[in-house]
Amino acid sequence: MSKSFVYISLVLIMMIWGLNVIAIKILVEHFSPVTLTSFRIFTAGIVVILILLFMGQLRKLTWKEVMYIGIAALFSVVVHHLFLALGLTKTTASNAGLTFFPRSLPSSKRSEGGR
Repeated sequence: MSKSFVYISLVLIMMIWGLNVIAIKILVEHFSPVTLTSFRIFTAGIVVILILLFMGQLRKLTWKEVMYIGIAALFSVVVHHLFLALGLTKTTASNAGLTFFPRSLPSSKRSEGGR
């Protein structure tokens, strides 16, 4: 895989990821934030299951794993997406994008090795 392919892929992924907030802003004008969040998480779950099936990695989970996954999903996925959708009903997509920047800045600095 060439370096240029990797860089072009990364730029395209970042552009699609950046359009996420704008798309949610448009969608919350037509759907309830709870419905939108439910649909997004359900769709993502189906995609993950299909990928695991394709890779042959799908297996039955233990109750302890279900509990850990459930708690992690609730607090790091459901709450984040729900509050994002609810917040976008009250503000612009630009303001929401600006709230994400301070969170990503420390991550980018850590990836640079603190340079």
